[in-house]
Amino acid sequence: MSNLPAAIVLGIASAVVYGISVVVQHRVVHNTREPGLRGVVQILKSPIWLMAAGGDVCGFILQVGALSLGPVVIIQPLAVLMLPVALATGYAMGGPRPGWIDYGACALLAGSLSGFLWTVGGAEQGEVPHAVRSLGVLVLVLALVVGLLFVTHTAPPIPRSAVLGGIAGACWGTLAVFVNAASDRYADGGVRALFNDPQGFLPLVAIAALGLLGMGLTMASFKVGSLAVVLPVNLCADPLSAIIFGALLLGQHIPLDAPSLLGYSLCFCGLALAASRLARPVVTAMHAQSAEMHQAESA
Repeated sequence: MSNLPAAIVLGIASAVVYGISVVVQHRVVHNTREPGLRGVVQILKSPIWLMAAGGDVCGFILQVGALSLGPVVIIQPLAVLMLPVALATGYAMGGPRPGWIDYGACALLAGSLSGFLWTVGGAEQGEVPHAVRSLGVLVLVLALVVGLLFVTHTAPPIPRSAVLGGIAGACWGTLAVFVNAASDRYADGGVRALFNDPQGFLPLVAIAALGLLGMGLTMASFKVGSLAVVLPVNLCADPLSAIIFGALLLGQHIPLDAPSLLGYSLCFCGLALAASRLARPVVTAMHAQSAEMHQAESA
């Protein structure tokens, strides 16, 4: 079933929830002093982090609703709207008041997103992928994740956090493709269709695996580096992977002529530039909160 206006509304609502949650989660994770497993336990015991994780669950439910009504190549790029929400959340948490440059970045982001959606046009829902193709995509993504983690495990914090943020975004984008596939399978035959054969339950396995991996990589990127580094890379890799695999795996048509490819490139450059700018005030807010917490602990 396709209802694009409702899907877009749910996609925007999901981005709003995620935008609030990501700032709160970064605050808790980045301020955790314990290393390794102790740090993980400390995070899991934090009521603030648990509330933010609950927000992620709500955001995911909204995203599932959006993907059940609209194609992933249109819905997933809406995730970049979490950045203006994160900017407002950072200000509400004690960060600097947004300036004209920040408002300009919001306008650039909105314009780039609108341009991308206009270029894509009215993509159709596509088809439920064969189990072999689904397994191939899942194995490919997992292999890329393992390879990049191995290559960058001794890299300095800034490039390592960028890589972690990028592969986390790729996991979320690919997960959205499998959510789209599972929702299409459900629409074709109900709950039984999800468990009768590999074509049905393999997307569910992929959703669980990529969800856990994406969450772990996101938290690791927050721990290693700054939100200003992580968010732009994450929010560009997320829709890019969703678009690529949405087209290849689900057969969702997007224009690939020369003017369209040029339009995509310009829009992604605009999104990356806007994301880099909008993440900075959020980081300042986090640093202010960290200083307040450290002062309170010292007192």
